[in-house]
Amino acid sequence: MKFLSWNKDKWGSEQGSILKEDKLEHFLLAIMGTSFMLSLNLGFYALLVMFILGLGWEIYNGIVPWDKIHIQGFSFKDLLADIFGIIASGLVYLIIQRFTGSFFIEIIPVIAGLAIFVFNILYPGE
Repeated sequence: MKFLSWNKDKWGSEQGSILKEDKLEHFLLAIMGTSFMLSLNLGFYALLVMFILGLGWEIYNGIVPWDKIHIQGFSFKDLLADIFGIIASGLVYLIIQRFTGSFFIEIIPVIAGLAIFVFNILYPGE
């Protein structure tokens, strides 16, 4: 299995599939996936399943060539972005549950707000 070196794996890499920014894409997809699973009342299992999916994706990147020749490599920073997204979603879930007792309806503006917040931190002034 191929691992990307910490120094060569840039936080601002522009190799995303959906968004241009790869790490932001990992973060937001982890938030959305975890939020969806939490809305199904899966609790801790939602966090665990999302971590396993993120880890599985990185293992896949470290084993399977993306163009039949080149292997992208396992990215610890991608996995960290996934973990940060899972934690952020879990914390928002706990806060909303604590104060409102419900989750699903409130999560859409929260996801949008977190996305804007993270984008502004990563790319100030753009």
